[in-house]
Amino acid sequence: MKKTILVFALILLIPVASVMATPIFQIGGLVSYNKTVLALTEADSLEEELEIDNFSFGADVRFNPFGFLSIDVPATVGFGDDTVSLGVLPSLNLNVGITDFVDIAVGAGVKATFTKNGEAWYLNGEPIADFADTLALAGIFYRAGVTFNLGPMGIGANYVLPTQNSFKDFSTESLLPDWTEGQVSAVLLFNF
Repeated sequence: MKKTILVFALILLIPVASVMATPIFQIGGLVSYNKTVLALTEADSLEEELEIDNFSFGADVRFNPFGFLSIDVPATVGFGDDTVSLGVLPSLNLNVGITDFVDIAVGAGVKATFTKNGEAWYLNGEPIADFADTLALAGIFYRAGVTFNLGPMGIGANYVLPTQNSFKDFSTESLLPDWTEGQVSAVLLFNF
C-alpha cells in the first residue's frame, strides 16, 4: 500500500515539476502570418500566400512569474502595397507544462493592430477619427500557444482568435470568438 501511495505521489509531482521548469523570462523574434488561417487553406496558390507582404515581423516578450501564469507581449510591424501595420497583442495566459520542455499556454488579451493606408489610419480594420478613440476600437482575443523549451532557447507557435466586436460595440456577444479570423505566428525565444 505504501508503494502504491508513493508511486501515485510521484506521478502527481511530474506535472508540477514540469510547470516549474518554465523559464522566468523569454525574449525573441516573431513572424506572424497577416491573413487568416482560413484564407491560407482556401488559397489558389501557396506561392502567392507565402509572399513577404503577407507576413509581419517583430519581437515577443514573455514573463512567467509563477510557472503556471505568463504575460505575453508580442509586437509586430508589416509592410504591404501602400500600407504599414503595427500590432501589439498583450495577453495573460495559463501555462501547462506537458513535459520538462513542452509548455502549452491558453489565455486572453487585448488586440490593437494599427494600419496606415495612404494618409488614413485604422485600428483593427476600423477607421480612426481621433486617436483618443483607440481604446474603444481595440478588442479582445483568445490565444493558444505551444513552446518547446530546448535549453537556452524556445521555439513555439501561437494561434490568435479575435472576438466579434471591439470595446466600442461591447456586449455579451463580444466575448464570442470570430472563428473566421484566426491567425498564426511562430516565435524563436531566448530563455532566461
